[in-house]
Formats: sequence, structure tokens, C-alpha cells
Amino acid sequence: MMEKWEKNIKKYPWHLLIALFALLGQGMWLCGSCEAVPLDGKWKYYESGHIEPNMVTLTNLNANMMYNDKRWKLYEQGSQPELRPDTNCIILSTRLPKVIHFNSPVLFFVTENQSVRVFLDDDMIYDSQDVFRGNHINGTRWHMVNLPSSYPGGQVSFQVYSEKQEDLFRLQEISVDDSLMQTQRIFQHDSISILMIFFSIVVVVMLAMHYWIEKNKSQLTHVAAILFILIGIVRMAANSWTVFLLYDNLSFWYYISLLMLYVQPLPLMFMVYQRLNGRFDQTARMAICGGTIIPALAVVLDLSDIAGLERVLTVDFMWNGMSLVMMSSILWNSAWHDVAAYAYNVRLAVTICTTAGFYIAYFLGVYFHVISLQSPWGNVMLVPVLVSILYMMNRIIREENRLKEENKQLEQEVISEKHKAQVDPLTRSFTRIKMAEVMSELINAAEDSKLPFAMMMMDIDKFKSVNDTYGHAAGDRVLVGMADIVRRNLDARHTFIRYGGEEFMVICSMYTLTEAWELAEKIRTDLEKSVLLEGRQITCSIGVSYWHTGGNDSEKAMQERADKALYYAKNHGRNQCVMETVLTDAS
Repeated sequence: MMEKWEKNIKKYPWHLLIALFALLGQGMWLCGSCEAVPLDGKWKYYESGHIEPNMVTLTNLNANMMYNDKRWKLYEQGSQPELRPDTNCIILSTRLPKVIHFNSPVLFFVTENQSVRVFLDDDMIYDSQDVFRGNHINGTRWHMVNLPSSYPGGQVSFQVYSEKQEDLFRLQEISVDDSLMQTQRIFQHDSISILMIFFSIVVVVMLAMHYWIEKNKSQLTHVAAILFILIGIVRMAANSWTVFLLYDNLSFWYYISLLMLYVQPLPLMFMVYQRLNGRFDQTARMAICGGTIIPALAVVLDLSDIAGLERVLTVDFMWNGMSLVMMSSILWNSAWHDVAAYAYNVRLAVTICTTAGFYIAYFLGVYFHVISLQSPWGNVMLVPVLVSILYMMNRIIREENRLKEENKQLEQEVISEKHKAQVDPLTRSFTRIKMAEVMSELINAAEDSKLPFAMMMMDIDKFKSVNDTYGHAAGDRVLVGMADIVRRNLDARHTFIRYGGEEFMVICSMYTLTEAWELAEKIRTDLEKSVLLEGRQITCSIGVSYWHTGGNDSEKAMQERADKALYYAKNHGRNQCVMETVLTDAS
């Protein structure tokens, strides 16, 4: 199954598919239609001044009275009016369209680092729940406010609080629509993230299958790549709008997103650390330590209510950006000095360069307020990083497959050579090399499970005279014929070995001494009746021994007993089978 996956990896450009689907998702996001009614009438704002985070404000707002106050000023959406330096709360107000017909009307808007209360005429109809609680109000999220039936033409006002004055006017995508259409709008906004998450999961599954099925646990490359992509998946999910349908907690998702942004470069640094050594190894270790200490410090500061994750983010961006650029440079340098690892180091350097570019571009975009930390454009910027990782892992898998094929071929060659060494080419019986392997297995079985086995040593009688009289070719025919006769009397329990010259051995698994002697006698009789050489009867002598359980026997002793029984048969008339017990009786 894994081979099928790997063939698909080679056959299809998965990285191009992911990029294509990400672009399609972006097109859906940009070109999707929405029938929402925007609030593009005349807007005014009122500067409330500075309030303390724990201050309880009015639950009602006399909108008409305040709207006629001279302190109300005209506001053009998207602009940034100048406020007093200490102002952290404003009120934005406009009128709803007089003619709107929706079944379930909702007021939709998006906030960024703001807390909001919404008033319709004099009544508060929505409170974002996190205003004036002393918490740090961070992150981007959407709001849907159910409107009463009397809403057409009403005065809608937004009381906005933010710790950062530049965020006070960042109310975005304010519109009135049907609740179902606004929910569709949320999913439409997340189309990029959903597609990216889906294909990232596909990549993780492919890498995980290759890692586990191939049992390649000594390589940390797969683990680091999987961890990098998983962190990206969590971050993309935390940045999406859809997560608020699952768990409506702005601070939780914002800090999850920040934390993932802090730690995402670490897996790539580990990949570099695995490849480097010597003084470069120390450099990589320093980069990893810094990349670990900075997030830990940020978390400690944040737990101390100092907003550490935000305050230290610039330092983390700079550290990770410089570390990735430095590691990429080291990899390029290492590639030129290490020919064997050139291809891998170059691909890893490209991946690190791409990630560094993403970090620098993302940092500049956030720093100059071009994009927000939770902008879906950040997910699009991850595409080249994901493509680079896929390209590198694809090449690694191909290289591993090539090496695996070479190893498999070498193993087959070794097995073939081993088989050749174990099989006698003339008689097609095993050689003495096989004997040690079989004897070891049978001895262990005999000692552990008391399973009997026996051994036969057989020798062709007066074989030297056959060679001298009829020639070596005739002698070879006799050996082949003898082997065929023996072989047809054996089954899977027997191992037939040419011990040397005209001497053969049969190892009999699950045989007692008597059973082995009976088999030897049958072989001797068959040979005696056969005609292997015209004008000459061929006979053999056989000695039989068995394994003595109890730890007092050995392979050498067993073989010596069979050999002595064989020579006893030769010295007492030949053409007979002798058991080792005969030697004991004779003595």
C-alpha cells in the first residue's frame, strides 16, 4: 500500500494541486457574491475620552441627544481621525436603511483588537462580553447581532473600546443581512483556510504513513516536517472565523495563533540541526535555544499580565528571521563541501529560505498594518513554504526508494550467492554450510521441547575403484544417481547434505534412533537394487546416531558417533546400516 502512495507522490505534482486549490479558494473568497446591505450612509463619531478598563459604562445610550451634540463629528469610513492622546473609547453612529426585508435580520461586523457594545436608538442590543473586564482585547473576530422588527431606519451606535488608539476605528464589513447568508459569508471568508487545512492534512497523512510503514524511525526529518505542518494547521484553524462557531472565545484563539507563530520555525531548525556538525552544530543549537527561550519568556510575561506574547513578538520575528537566513546560508555552504549530501542540503536550504521570506514578509505586513496577524492572506503566504517542504520530502522519499531498491537488489544477490554456497551443483544436495544452521535449530528444539532427531552418515562402498576403473565421469553419474535415490525417500523433515566426496549425510527431524535406522535401511536396499553403472553393483554403508537430551551431547559428539558407526559398517562387511548402540554393545 505504501508503494502505491509513493508512486502517486512521484506521478502527481501534489504541491501544484495544493497551490491551485489555494488560488481557487482565494478566488471564491474574492469573487463570491453576498447580498448584504452595507451601512454606507452618513457616519458620525463621538470621542468618549479615556476610561479605565474596569469602569462600568452606561447600559443605555440616549442616541438622539448625543447625536445632536456639537461634539459629534463627521466620519468617513476607513479614515483615522485625530484623537486626544489618552482617548481609548469612541462611539460611532449611523442610521439603518429604512427599507430592508429579511426573514432573520442580523447586523454583521468585524472587530480587530476591540470591544464593542451596540445600541439601537436608546437600547443596548449587544455586548461583546469582554469590554472593560481588565483583559487584553486582542484578535480579529466577527459579530452577528439579531435585530428587532423595528430596526429599519433606526439609529445604530457602536461604543468601541481598544487599548490601541489606532484600532478604535477598525470596525470592518458592517452590513445588514439574513442570518443564513451571513453564516455563509463566514464560511466563504474561510475558504482559503479550509482548503489549506484539508490539503495540509493530506500531506501529513502521507508523510506519517511513509514514516511508520517504512519503519524509518531513525530519521527525524519526517517527524519535523509533520510537526511543522501540524503547527500550521492549528494556526490556520485558530485564525479562521469558523472556530468561533465551535468555541466562542476570542482571547483563546488569538493566543493559540500567536503561540503557534512563535514555535512554527522550531521544527525546521531541528531539521537543520540534524544535518550539521562541528562549529555549525553549535550555531544551530544556539538558534534553537533562542527560538525556545523567547516563546517561554513571552508566555511567562503574559501570565504576569504584561501582554508578553504581543510585546516579544517583534523580537521573536527578528530572531527567527535572522536564524533561518543564517541556517540557510550554512546549508548552502555545507552543500558545496559535502558532495554526498549536496542535493538534500540544497533542498532544505530552499525550504529554509522560503520560510525566512514568509516570516520577513509577514512581519513587515503586520508591522506596517498592511495585514493583521489573523489575516487569511497569512495562510496564502504559507503556500510556498508548504510547497517547498513537499518538494523536499518528495525528493527524500524518491531517494529512499532508490536506496531501498538497491539494498533489495543487493540482498537478493547475497541470498543467491548464499544459496549457491549451500547447494552442491552436481548432486543438488546441500553443502556442509547448511549443516551448521540446521543442527543449531534442531539442537535448540531438542533441548527446549525434548523433540528427538537423528543423523545418518553414508558412504558409497569402494567408490575409488569406480573412478579408477570407469573414470570420473562415471563416478559423477554414480553420485548423481545415489543422490536421487536418497532424495526420493525423504520429505520436509529431512535435510540432505553432501558431506564430501562420496560421503553424504541426512539429518532427520522428529526421528528416533530406530526410525532413522529403518529409513537408512530402506535407502540402502533401494540403492542395492538400482543399476547406476553397467556391470557394477553400487552399495553403501550407513552409520546412524541420535541426539542425547539432557545437556550432555554436542553436534561434534553426535557426528563422531555416526561416523564411527559408519566405519564399523565398512569394517564389518560393508553394505549395511549400523546404529550407534551397536558400538556400545560391541565395547
